[in-house]
Amino acid sequence: DFDNELISECLNFFTQQEKEYQAESLMRTILPVKKAMSRKVMGLSAFEEPADFITQANDLDTPSVSIFSFDDNEIATHLLYIEHSLFRRIAPNEFLKGSWTGHDKYLKAKGIVDMIEHFNKVSTWVSMLVLNESSLESRKLTVGRLIEIAEACYQVQNFNAVKEIVSGLITPAVSRLKTTWQGISNSKTVKLKQLQKLVSDDKGYECLRAKLGESQPPIMPFLGMYLQDFNAADEGSPDSINGQINFEKCRKIARITMGIITLQKAVPTLESPNMPLLKLLGKIPQGSKDLTMALALSKKLEP
Repeated sequence: DFDNELISECLNFFTQQEKEYQAESLMRTILPVKKAMSRKVMGLSAFEEPADFITQANDLDTPSVSIFSFDDNEIATHLLYIEHSLFRRIAPNEFLKGSWTGHDKYLKAKGIVDMIEHFNKVSTWVSMLVLNESSLESRKLTVGRLIEIAEACYQVQNFNAVKEIVSGLITPAVSRLKTTWQGISNSKTVKLKQLQKLVSDDKGYECLRAKLGESQPPIMPFLGMYLQDFNAADEGSPDSINGQINFEKCRKIARITMGIITLQKAVPTLESPNMPLLKLLGKIPQGSKDLTMALALSKKLEP
């Protein structure tokens, strides 16, 4: 674990490397890590944070509004702002040794756990937005708008939100609503399939990795892809070989970590925050994870 003592040792090591090697590529790698570690030692967030509009919005007394009363692009930009704020709270040490899966995960990997819980909450919320509509026309309109919002999230490069919305729409309880889906236009159905293919875990998220490779920050990646990478790196090879540190494994983990830090550093801006929308998105209810109950509701809508 990266406590302050270990961080100090790392900082001393980096300083020594800077003096010994003056390679530009090495400097580009070391400096962001040094800055993040130095801020952590001082008790600060690893990255300089912009204005916290989320807290400001939560403190306001705003009227209850529907998510669909806002523009798709506005929803996408505000969701990007919220999710990237969560993303930046994840510290590098949280990715070590599957910390987010242990009994003490809230202590060792709170940032990752918060991000996972947010993902599950949004996906469940998407499903319930559809299932809570008793009329067929309302369900069709809701599904159509959610696909449009997913597309808007894709346009602002929030691939985490794309995965959340797609996951909510393809749950068994929603996907079985045949009459509802028959009323969705062909263009929207095709778009949903394209987005579903983009965030699919087929071949180790091949399509999503390709898209990330051609995109420029700020980007909100799907965190689950990186968690899979850390698991593969950690479980795929031992920590030591013949009593010697397995540096290849260390380099692999370092490369994944640096990729995440690079994305954390590129902070999306929110030029004109819509406080009621921020409050609504920041207070998404914790829906039930009871799939049996969701299926029962679905069968009641369309037997």
